[in-house]
Amino acid sequence: MAREPQVIPFAETMPSDEFQVEKLNDEEVLIGDPKLDVVEEKETTFDENLAEQIDAKELNAVATDLISYYETDKEARSEWEYRYKQGLETLDPQGGQEEEEDQRASRGLSTVVHPMIAEAATQFNARAIAELYPSGGPVKTVIVGDPSEELEEQARRVKDYMNYQITQEMPEYFTDLDQMLFQLPLIGHTFKKVWWDASLNRQCAQFVKAEDFVVSPESKDLYTSVRYTHVIRMPRNDFNKYVEAGFYLQS
Repeated sequence: MAREPQVIPFAETMPSDEFQVEKLNDEEVLIGDPKLDVVEEKETTFDENLAEQIDAKELNAVATDLISYYETDKEARSEWEYRYKQGLETLDPQGGQEEEEDQRASRGLSTVVHPMIAEAATQFNARAIAELYPSGGPVKTVIVGDPSEELEEQARRVKDYMNYQITQEMPEYFTDLDQMLFQLPLIGHTFKKVWWDASLNRQCAQFVKAEDFVVSPESKDLYTSVRYTHVIRMPRNDFNKYVEAGFYLQS
C-alpha cells in the first residue's frame, strides 16, 4: 500500500534569522526576507539632478517612452512642417532651388518674385523691436495694489537690475530678439527660452524656432499641455562642457 507523500513546509528548511514566517492559516504560511522590505533613501537636495537618483534600467525605459512620444508628436505635425518649408521658399528668389527661369517655368512655377512679404516682415520687425527693446531696456515694472514710497523704490531696483542683466550680461538677447521678430510675421508663432546656463554661469535667453519646438497635438496652450519638447542642437564640445559642469549625464 502506497504511503501519501509528506509535504514539509518550506519555512522549516530555512534559518529563522534570515526569513520571517507569518502563519496565515493551518495550511498556508507567508515567507519573506525582512531585508527586502528595507528601502534605502538617499539624502537629496531640492534642485538635485533626478537622473542621478533613478535606477539605470528605469531611466532607459523613461527615455525610450519620451523619444516615442516626441516622434509621435512630430509625425502629427508633418503637414504643417511641409507647408512651413514651402512658405520659406517663397522668400528665396529661386524658391530654394538652383534653377534657371526656364526650368522653373517648365515645372509650372512662377518666375516672378515680389519682395512684398520680406518687406512687410522687415517693417514689422522695425516697429516691434522699438517697443520691445527701447533704449532704456526692455523691462518695466508695475506695482499691484496701493503704491508706497518703499514699493516704488523696490520696483525701480528690480527694473534697473533686470535691464542691466539683459543689456550687459546677456549679449545674445538683442540679436535673438531681432531674428525672432523677423520670423514671427512669417511663421505666426515663435518662442523665447530663458534659463540658467551652467556652462556660462549666468542667465541666457534664446530664440527657439518653431521647427525646434514640438508640442503635443491635443494641447490648447503651453500651460496645460501634457508635453512639449525643445530640440536642442549643440556641438559635441559644448555637450562635454555641460557634462563636466554636472548639468548632463555622460551619454
